[in-house]
Amino acid sequence: MQKAIPVTLKDALEICQTMEGLLQRSLGPNGLHTMLTSPTGNVVITGDGYTLLTSLHLSHPLARWIVGRISGHHGVTGDNSKSLILIVTEILRQLQKAVTPRDSAAEECSAKQDLIQINYALETILSETFPGIVRTNLLKSCICVNLVEGERERVLSICSKMVKTALSGKFNKRSTEHVASLTVDLVCGSSDDIGFLRNDLDSLIVDYDVTFIEVTNQPVVKSTLIDGVVLTRSFSFQTEDLDSLTKVTFVIFNCSLDKWIPEVQSTLLARNSDVMAEIFQYGMVHTRTLIDYLKRSNVRLVLSSEALSDVSLSHCRAADISVVHMIPEGELKRLAQLTKTHIIYDTTNIAAQTLKPGCASFCRRFLLGKQGGVHLGIIENAAAKQLVLCAPTQGICRQWFIAVYNTLKTLRMWLDTSWLTDIEEGKVEVNTSVNEKAPPKLTDSCESYQNQDGVDSTLCDFSIGDDIPCVDQLNHLYLESSDSSATETNSFKRKQENRQRARTNKQENEQTVRTNNQVALCLPGGGCAEFLLYKLFQNLRKNNSTDSDSLNIVKNPSMKTALHILSESALCIPRTLFKNSFSRGSHGSSFIQMVSSLKDAESLGVHGKSGRLCDSAECGVLEPLLGRLMLWNDAVQTVVELLRIDTIIGIKTIKAHQGNGSDDSDSGDDV
Repeated sequence: MQKAIPVTLKDALEICQTMEGLLQRSLGPNGLHTMLTSPTGNVVITGDGYTLLTSLHLSHPLARWIVGRISGHHGVTGDNSKSLILIVTEILRQLQKAVTPRDSAAEECSAKQDLIQINYALETILSETFPGIVRTNLLKSCICVNLVEGERERVLSICSKMVKTALSGKFNKRSTEHVASLTVDLVCGSSDDIGFLRNDLDSLIVDYDVTFIEVTNQPVVKSTLIDGVVLTRSFSFQTEDLDSLTKVTFVIFNCSLDKWIPEVQSTLLARNSDVMAEIFQYGMVHTRTLIDYLKRSNVRLVLSSEALSDVSLSHCRAADISVVHMIPEGELKRLAQLTKTHIIYDTTNIAAQTLKPGCASFCRRFLLGKQGGVHLGIIENAAAKQLVLCAPTQGICRQWFIAVYNTLKTLRMWLDTSWLTDIEEGKVEVNTSVNEKAPPKLTDSCESYQNQDGVDSTLCDFSIGDDIPCVDQLNHLYLESSDSSATETNSFKRKQENRQRARTNKQENEQTVRTNNQVALCLPGGGCAEFLLYKLFQNLRKNNSTDSDSLNIVKNPSMKTALHILSESALCIPRTLFKNSFSRGSHGSSFIQMVSSLKDAESLGVHGKSGRLCDSAECGVLEPLLGRLMLWNDAVQTVVELLRIDTIIGIKTIKAHQGNGSDDSDSGDDV
């Protein structure tokens, strides 16, 4: 048995600081890139945090475990790898400051106990504060849009901003804007009804490998969006009139046309050469009969995932049927799905089957860089689109391929509102407003009520996607309506009617969120969410909020310390953006002045290029709300689990006959 290695907070912090040093300067639109080299001489220049972390040769088990947690988060959200390691590192750094032991052994033991208590407080905050208080406060500042056809232009605008934000800083501006425009057209243009945008986006992600085509030796601005389906194999045989046809009937085979023997364990016994010749003659007759049947069915194109023999090609040429073979199965499955065509897996008795061929509006050659392909036009299907990604080299093309794939995951986070089901239990009151600069859309029905802080406010009749004005505006309108009323009795009746109408509309809005989930939620970027969390944790720590009572801060000093750690850690993202802006004033004192100038009601972020406070929504910097919530949840959860690790023990491989039959064995070498 190998010696157990103790795990301390200092060790974990040093590991995270090493990774932080590699990623910190690459955050934001002005972030710097890193050149990666391999022993074989390959060179890749990238600023993607996930690529950097997964390319490292990590020997320490804690480092590998942390990268595994980041990989899991990145696999779901498609983003925030750098932000996650920055937040985890900053929380550990603040913990180190809070529990730094003195020289004596007694004080060191006391520091260990304090660390355990603070870790328990962080776990309590994660389980009790994040689902309710944190989520509710971020919902107040979110931008919500209805996924309905009437809001298509607005959805396109927000989607474009989110795509550009996700790609910002990774490539040059011109290429980013071009590819972002194509990505938005592909995502939103593939949906006939914007209400099914989430389902269509899921299909794009599942079929990503065949929906996006990589072409090298071309500039990025040559990337284009193509209507229809492009097969990455050229014609084996093409008829002369195929290009001029306006209706091309095709069939899809996932087997060989020469397959005339069923897939059973059998042996053909030939007594002499004449019998052998008859057997092969039977096979040729079967293939010719199959091709004749396709010709009578007006089939003009055969698509196959298997290689066709020369005999089959000659029969197709004689029947005037074009052929494309050796097509990847994924491409054929997507084509069959888009055209609702049956794939043929067995040709032994095809005449007895119900042949359901597909139909294309055209079929022509398509040049993919130096490689040829086949372009099929799909009739009346908006989802039949493909994005051709061009780049000068294979490495750059692959980086674009991965970046767009992660961007689609980010959009999926934007469209995912399944986590809003807590509203059914009354845990979260969803604010479906859109915080924009447009004039608020007010109605005459407003109801005075008292919020949790005891401040008089109003409740206004609105629909999802409408702007909800601030409290002062509503109070002002309410006073004006009261002064203009004829009598006190009529005013009272109007208040009662408005109160009932407001309650009814609020219930309908909540029911819409519960049942349809036809909304998309995002937040201004640039560290806006972190500024909001900084103010929230500060208020909770100072008992300036009614939500502080549930945390028992007065009776639990560790809770107060944990909230202070989280509030200070929340500033690491905007601070890093501020430093990476490389402006003349990007130094510590200027950032402290920036934080002190923030107000509770402000939803501002850091401009990534100038380093100044700005309205990130107006600057077009938007991030999915769910992605930000998951980022902080996973960061705090990672710290909590990391602090629970006490020792590391290296083990050898456990053989199957030595174990108890469980899957706990390690298939690798010694740790």
